[in-house]
Amino acid sequence: MTVNLLGNLMFSRDMVDPGSKEGSEFFRAIMRTMETSGFVNVVDYFPWLKWLDPQGLKRKVEKDLGKAMDIASKFVKERVEEKKKMVGDKRKDFLDVLLEFEGNGKDEPDKISERNEMFMAGTETTSSTIEYALTELICNPESMTKAKAELASVIGANRNVEESDIDNLPFLQAVIKETLRLHPPIPFLIPRRAIQDTKFMGYHIPKNTQVLVNAWAIGRDPDVWDNPLRFNPERFIGSKVDYKGQYYSD
Repeated sequence: MTVNLLGNLMFSRDMVDPGSKEGSEFFRAIMRTMETSGFVNVVDYFPWLKWLDPQGLKRKVEKDLGKAMDIASKFVKERVEEKKKMVGDKRKDFLDVLLEFEGNGKDEPDKISERNEMFMAGTETTSSTIEYALTELICNPESMTKAKAELASVIGANRNVEESDIDNLPFLQAVIKETLRLHPPIPFLIPRRAIQDTKFMGYHIPKNTQVLVNAWAIGRDPDVWDNPLRFNPERFIGSKVDYKGQYYSD
């Protein structure tokens, strides 16, 4: 579902479709890349082994990611040809906007295909968050009842949810925030690297040190959260804490 949502946003097509061989290959390549990236890579801790790639992780990622990029590049080239023949205006998707932004140069399909990390960043993370949210709601019937009542009141039974409804669903937003607090889809976030020598909480961190942020532990810190292991969406009602990770309390 999440792959198809992004596929329609970017390419106006379902990426997972029994009738589309290329779409299915793209999906499998992206999923394999995600799985491989989740393995612990000994090279991160012993950089001198980089040339050897002892686990073959780099080779696997390059193969699968290359396959996905080839397919995405083909989609982009097809769109470029369609735009040349198109007469009049039509509804634009993300790819149309990117093509206009890049200027339709002859190398644009290759440049734009490199941006398809959106599929990796937006598919597995979204689906795992939905699964955790539903699991927590099933395990907490009171929260489930409140979420359903809010949806029934704001949306009703006879129409689809619109983006404009989100501001009117504070409890649903709180459910998502509480789910991300307890179950961050990337517990250590994406590795960072210190750009200069740094002093932090009494520790000396040399330049180029790899830094992992333990978001999982931050979300369960009893010095910050009351009853941190309890699923309690109400803690975010009226809170200024948002999804962007830019809230820093004194």
